[in-house]
Amino acid sequence: MARVLRSHLTLAMDNTLLWHERDISHSSAERIYLPDALGLMSYTLRRLSTTVRDLVVNNENMDKKVNDNFIYLSSFVLHKLIEITDKTREDCYKHVQEASFKSKNKQDFYNVLRSLFTNQSEQELLNEIEKLTPIQIYGKHTTKVFDRI
Repeated sequence: MARVLRSHLTLAMDNTLLWHERDISHSSAERIYLPDALGLMSYTLRRLSTTVRDLVVNNENMDKKVNDNFIYLSSFVLHKLIEITDKTREDCYKHVQEASFKSKNKQDFYNVLRSLFTNQSEQELLNEIEKLTPIQIYGKHTTKVFDRI
């Protein structure tokens, strides 16, 4: 559905570019793609709403999978370290990458980082981040987003 809707977008954009040269070719294209696009959008939104409404989430299984895969933290940790350290972004990246490659679990990841970032403020930041859950890191705005929707 998305591909078909995207193809209609090309027609709409072409029409917008040539709005000042409005002729029969514009309205003929619009007679084809507008009803089709609106019908497809309506159908897609109905399907999406039933998918979301009937969605079954196994929270325990999801939490386990997320927590077992600790590498998701690397980008978050990298950006936080760049903010507080005097090291360059490239150095921080190299250290976080090294910790990711050497680690078999979340504890190893933080232990390697602590050996590479020895400054007191860096150590404190790593201690704070280690206590955070994935939902606290990546899902802190989820409620706001769903409220807006």
